Amino acid sequence: MQISINRFYICLRFIIPISLFIFLSSCQKFVDVGRPQDKLLTSEIFSSDETAISGMYGIYSYLGRNQSASGMLVMAHPFGGMSADEIVRGTSWELDDQFQENSLQSSNGRVRFIWENAYKIIYYTNSMLEGLEDAPAITDNTRKQLVGECLFLRSLFYFYLVNFYGDVPLITGTDYTVNLNMARTPQAQVYAKMDADLQLASTLLNHDYPVSQRIRPNRFAAVALLARVKLYMKDFAAAEALATEVISDARYGLEEDLDDVFSVNSREAIWQVYPTDNSDNETYIAPYFIPYNNSIPDYHLSQHLLNALEPNDQRGVKWIDKMTIQGTEYFYTYKYKLKSKASSEPYTQYFTPLRLAELYLIRAEARAMQNKIDAAMEDVNAIRQRAGLPALDNITTLEGAMEAILQERRIELMVEFGHRWFDLKRTGLADQVLGAIKGSLWQPTDALYPIHDQDLATAPNLIQNPGYN
Repeated sequence: MQISINRFYICLRFIIPISLFIFLSSCQKFVDVGRPQDKLLTSEIFSSDETAISGMYGIYSYLGRNQSASGMLVMAHPFGGMSADEIVRGTSWELDDQFQENSLQSSNGRVRFIWENAYKIIYYTNSMLEGLEDAPAITDNTRKQLVGECLFLRSLFYFYLVNFYGDVPLITGTDYTVNLNMARTPQAQVYAKMDADLQLASTLLNHDYPVSQRIRPNRFAAVALLARVKLYMKDFAAAEALATEVISDARYGLEEDLDDVFSVNSREAIWQVYPTDNSDNETYIAPYFIPYNNSIPDYHLSQHLLNALEPNDQRGVKWIDKMTIQGTEYFYTYKYKLKSKASSEPYTQYFTPLRLAELYLIRAEARAMQNKIDAAMEDVNAIRQRAGLPALDNITTLEGAMEAILQERRIELMVEFGHRWFDLKRTGLADQVLGAIKGSLWQPTDALYPIHDQDLATAPNLIQNPGYN
């Protein structure tokens, strides 16, 4: 049955714990659970399955707003793209120039954007987890689903925090005085927590999605994210097994038409984000990249990325467009195709943080690192075939396989969620690749973003990353 998307108003405050109250304001609801009161005490939030689910929707409401957590994930595209070798600014702007030139300053407010909004989502999920722990009115099935969703979301945002900043405070509670005084936790411990939480989430979440669209995570969303985490942890056997579990499930499949990959009903989508801020934007990503009429794109593709495209690659046809200004061609990412729509029109695409093609590439790399070269290349060729490219059938070495895998990741996941930026760092290629491109602008310490001055000033035990004042 199709979900009922009604307007729902809920806002979770960052400083004041959910154990005090939840204010309700401007967002949208995913299913019809009745009209809530303007203020709900904690005992009321966890007084029934319906109200607890409403509390969870409050988190998704924040996640789906352009200038909040969804915006943080959106901004991983240009931030990571500029920091790596994917995109360049169309016109100079100091705050973005710092990303492109790898000369970030700890006073740059856009650096704080990721940190602040990630920790807000983490705080909200911690609040829900604490409330669900002692809520006898909640049925076991609902409790399991909501706990699984919270663990999934918390892990996702910790993944981005450690990959942008390195060691970060591992916060799992809502005591503000404790959280404010936390030091940075070693990255390995944060990964271990993601690993444990996602394993637990995969046992709590159902195989089926809780609603008719893929806008709330199911078991396979947790498994897919865990596969990514295991790859980054270099647990290749586990990464292969987890990726295989998702790839083998009949509800998923690679879309033959590249135009359908990010669609609302995409079979390739594992988890998508529903927009909730009532703007005329469809996915939030498109307005950042699609230029206005007769204007240079704010972010256009670098020549390095364009040169990496093979002839006849349909991703260069379907996922890249161009604007010609005064005889100069500017190419831009065109995966999300609709910059705006009338409020009465249905959505055609959803913001898609997890999709099946990435799982093929995770499995390919995991297999290659276990010397399963032929099997690894089968996965690479599945992605190449969809892109209209010939199979690679003469690769027999780990070095050759990894070169092919990273090439496919570069093109398939181009300007998506910072993948290229993270790949260069985790594979040890950042100094080689970015040093050659950016010269003296690149320093090894640029691999991590700085913690913002304001966060250092308010959290006494935080220490700045090397290379920054």
